[in-house]
Amino acid sequence: MKKVNWGIIGLGGIAEVFSDAFDEAENAQLLAVASREPKKLDYFKDRFNLENKFLFNNYEDLILCSEVDIVYIALPNSLHHRWIIECIKNKKNILV
Repeated sequence: MKKVNWGIIGLGGIAEVFSDAFDEAENAQLLAVASREPKKLDYFKDRFNLENKFLFNNYEDLILCSEVDIVYIALPNSLHHRWIIECIKNKKNILV
């Protein structure tokens, strides 16, 4: 069974809680994360055993990553519209 590769933009508390669920998922995995805060990227890398090539310091690069199947937008509500549009333009599935 192919796993669905998830990416998350915005690494606040809800993103961490959401990411914990991948331990229980058989058909999905957290592949990539994006944040403008290097400490959060380092934390997620260590906590969820992510590869360096899937740590992005800008949201656009995660959305453009061909290996990401679906993007969870874990940003404040006021930022959702912009990033939803970017995901749609790049044919990414979205969870908001």
